[in-house]
Amino acid sequence: MEVTKNLNFLNELALSLGEQPIHTFPVKPYLEKELSKTSGEFATNASLFRSNNSGFSIAKINSVHNIFNSLHYRLAKEKYDTVYKEGYDETLMFHGTKQDFLDGICTFNFDRSKIRTHKFGCGISFASNSFYATHYHHDNKKRQDKVMIIAKVLVGRTFEIGNQAMTIPKTMCYTSKNVPQTVIVKYDDHTFLPVAIVHYRGQHFNQDVLSNMSSYFGLGSIYEMM
Repeated sequence: MEVTKNLNFLNELALSLGEQPIHTFPVKPYLEKELSKTSGEFATNASLFRSNNSGFSIAKINSVHNIFNSLHYRLAKEKYDTVYKEGYDETLMFHGTKQDFLDGICTFNFDRSKIRTHKFGCGISFASNSFYATHYHHDNKKRQDKVMIIAKVLVGRTFEIGNQAMTIPKTMCYTSKNVPQTVIVKYDDHTFLPVAIVHYRGQHFNQDVLSNMSSYFGLGSIYEMM
């Protein structure tokens, strides 16, 4: 039996959740737009990036919107409304990656099946501090032009301290973390949504200090994905 898209249903679902109709999107399932440096959206994202990362300069910031990933994310929020009666947080966090991985992440969202072992668990990792997120790959520390994704992340109030062998936390706990909670690891799909890409420039200079910091926060390998 041939499977075809029901665009009427998808459009109705999109509109009911405040999204644009599906037909307004191009062939690829996401829209990417460079933000004007005078816009409020640019200022918000730039301020977030610079709040603890003054050593790097921003070249540009692109907004990203994938209607399919957005719909999945909104449904995940509905699930969290049911699961976490005591409440949950929706926060903006950072995920460093390579240029080559951007299209795949923007198209399919973060893919947990492609994650390597990480100090705090085998899930999708995010950093609350943009400077820590610059340590996603040793090779890229030497590059002048780098990229970082800003993502919305749903975080239930139930945490478990992560470890390298953890494949999923205990029942009803979909998030592990490090002790100061500068890094969280997500295990449930679609509870994160890329919303912006920061293109930035700069280099790390004191590699010994940064290597120790990277080891402490578990950032040496968390961004080896997609």
